[in-house]
Amino acid sequence: MSFLTPLFLLGALAIAIPVILHFINFRKPNKQAFSTLVFFRQLQKSSIRWLVLKKRLLLALRILAILLLSLALARPLLSPTLSAFTPDRGNTLYAILIENSPAMAQIDERGLLQNTANEAIKTLIENAKATDRFLIYNTHGPLFSPEEVSGNQAERILDQIEPSNKGDFTTERISRLASKAMGTELDAVGLFFVIRGGDRLENQVSEIALPDGFRKSLYPLTIITTGENPASNSGITSVDAAARIISGGRPLSVMVTVQNFSEQRIVNHFLSLEVNGELEGQFQIDLDGGESRVFTFETIAPEQGNIKGRAILEGDAFSFDNTRYFVIGIPDRTKILLLSDVASSGNQRVSWLEPVFRAATRSAGNIDVLNATWDDWNAVTISEFNAVILDGVREVPEYAWNELQNFTQNGGGLVLIPGNRGNPTSLNPFLQRMNAGQFVGMIGEPGRFEPVARVDRIVRGHPIFDDMFQATEEEELRLDLPALFHYWRYQSSGRASQIIMRTNLDDPLLIRESAGNGRFIIATTNPDPAWSAFAVNPLFAPLFLRVGLYAAAGEFGGLNEFVLGEPFGLTLRGLHRNATLSLNDVNLVPEIQTTARETRLSSETYAWEPGWATLVATEDTLRIAVNQNVLESSFKTLNLNKLDDIFSSLFEVNEVITLRGLSEQDIARRIGITATGREVWNWFIIAAIMMLITESLVAARFKGKT
Repeated sequence: MSFLTPLFLLGALAIAIPVILHFINFRKPNKQAFSTLVFFRQLQKSSIRWLVLKKRLLLALRILAILLLSLALARPLLSPTLSAFTPDRGNTLYAILIENSPAMAQIDERGLLQNTANEAIKTLIENAKATDRFLIYNTHGPLFSPEEVSGNQAERILDQIEPSNKGDFTTERISRLASKAMGTELDAVGLFFVIRGGDRLENQVSEIALPDGFRKSLYPLTIITTGENPASNSGITSVDAAARIISGGRPLSVMVTVQNFSEQRIVNHFLSLEVNGELEGQFQIDLDGGESRVFTFETIAPEQGNIKGRAILEGDAFSFDNTRYFVIGIPDRTKILLLSDVASSGNQRVSWLEPVFRAATRSAGNIDVLNATWDDWNAVTISEFNAVILDGVREVPEYAWNELQNFTQNGGGLVLIPGNRGNPTSLNPFLQRMNAGQFVGMIGEPGRFEPVARVDRIVRGHPIFDDMFQATEEEELRLDLPALFHYWRYQSSGRASQIIMRTNLDDPLLIRESAGNGRFIIATTNPDPAWSAFAVNPLFAPLFLRVGLYAAAGEFGGLNEFVLGEPFGLTLRGLHRNATLSLNDVNLVPEIQTTARETRLSSETYAWEPGWATLVATEDTLRIAVNQNVLESSFKTLNLNKLDDIFSSLFEVNEVITLRGLSEQDIARRIGITATGREVWNWFIIAAIMMLITESLVAARFKGKT
C-alpha cells in the first residue's frame, strides 16, 4: 500500500491525546455515608473488572478512529500485490495517447519533454501485471502499432516515439482509441493521455467523434501533462500571393508573414525568400512579444509553369516552422465561360461583356472565352473553365445549383450579373444555396435613363485595381465615374463578405462572398445602357475584364498548398485513370473516383513531411506545397482545471497530473500508483465512523455498571 499525501500520516500522532486522557482522572470521587458496606464488598471484584474493561475498550476504539482518519487523509492506494484483499478486476487494457508534436522537443529541468513523457509511460508499464495489454497511440505521424501489445512490446514502441513534424492527428487518434477500448476482450480499461495541453486542444476535443454506445463511466481517463513552461518560438505562418491577378511575365509580390509566438522580444532574425532555387531578397527581423508582421518580396512570374519556392527564417532555436514552402501556379491559359439566358442574334446585343473578352483573347493570346446559354448546360463541362460569368441572368435554374456550388468550392470563380426584366428576389434562392447574402430591393426604375447614383470613388489596394491605372500610389485618381440609372440593393451575408465597389449612396456595387477555395463575385448592376452608363465609360472594359480574371485566379491566387494533419483531397478536371503522388522519397497511389466530368483524388498522409509534393495524373503534372499547421508553432498550454473541463464533456476524468517540479522518483511513484493502484480512503472513513459509533454504544452499555 502507498499513500498519495503521506504528510497527513503525521495526524496519527493525535492518538496520544486519548492515551494521555486515559491516565489522567479528572473526576474527583464524592464521599457518601452508608450504614453498611457489606453489599459493596460483594460487588467489588466484578465492578472493577467491568470498569477496567470499559476504559481499555473505549481507549482502543478512540485510538483506532483517529488512526483511521489520519490514514484516510493520506489517501491510501492498494498496489497490485495487495489485489488478494480486493475484488480481482482481471486483466486491464491501458489505452495510451502520447503527444509527439514538434513542441515536445522543448527542454526543461529534466531534459527533453518527449523523453520525460515516454519514461512516465514506462513507469506505468512496469507497475502493470504481466497479463495486461497496451495500446500506444502517438499524436503525430504514422502509428507504430494500432493493435494491443504486451508490456515489452509497448516499451519498444516508446523507444521509437520522438518529436515529429508529420501532421497532428490527435482528434482521429482519440476516436480510434475509444473504439479500440470498447472492442477489447479484457476485463477493464484505463485511458491515459500524456500531453502538453496545448491551447488548440479545446477545438480538437470538440471535433472528437466517439463511437455509439460509448459509456464514459466504464473508461476512466487520467491526464498527465508536461511542458507547462513553454520556450520562446517564432515561425513563418503564411506565404501569400493573392494580392495580384497572376499572369506570366508580370511582376509578382510574395508576402511572407512572421509571428513571434512568445512574450519575449526577438532580435537579429533573418528572413529570406528563394524562388526556383534563386535568392530573391532578405530582411532582418526584430519582433516584440506576440507581434506578427508581413514582409513583401518582389519577383517576376515565368511565362508559364510553376513558381516553386520557400521562405526561410534564421536565428530561431526551433527550426520545424522556420521554412514555409509554396507553389504558385501560372496558368498557360485562362478559360472563361460567359453564360446568358439567351444568345445574341443580329443587331440585338444580349451580352455587353462578350466583346470585351473577345478583344482580350485577341490581344493577350492566353484567354479563351466560350459563350453559352442555359440550353447548352448539359453540353458544357464547367470544370474545364477557370471562371463562369452569369452574364445578365434573370434567375439561375435549380438544376445548375449543385454543380456551380461545387465548382466554386473546388477553386473556380463565379461572377453573377443581374439581367433585364428580372426582379431582386428571383436570384435569392440561388444566393441562399451559395451561403451568400440577398437582394432586398431596387433603386431607380428600369428604362428611365435618369441617374439615381454614381459609382463612388475607387480606392486602390484591391487586386482588381492593381496595375489598372498608370499612376503612383501617392497620386490621386481623377476619373469620370459612370452614372447608374437603376441597381439592386444587396444585403451581405456578413460572414466573409468584402465590398469591392460602392455607389455614392454607400450601397454595395461589387461584392465578393466566401466560396470555399474559389471566389464568388456579385454585381448589383449591369453594363447594359438600361442599367448604367458603364458601356460608354473608359472604366468599363478594364474593370469587367479584371473582375473576370480576378475570379478565375481562385481564392488563393494560384497557390497550391496542403496542410499536414488534414485529409488530402483534390478534384481534377477531366477523367484520369492513373495518378501517383510523391513527396520526399515517399510514393503513394491515391484513391481515384471519377464522374462524368471530373476526377476526385484522395490519400492518407500520415507519413508526409513539409516539402514539395508532385502529383502526376495521366499527362498532367501538378506541384503542391506541403506545410505544417501554423497552430503547431504556439507552445502555450492550458491550466489543469481547463484540461479537466475540456475532457470531462466526453470522458470520466479520474485525475489530471502535472509532471512539473517532480523528481524522477516522484514521477515513478505518482504514475505507478495512478496506473495500477486503487484509492481506498473511503474504506478508512467508513471504518473510523464505525469505531466512533461503537465507542458511543460501549459507553452507553457500561454506564450503569460503573
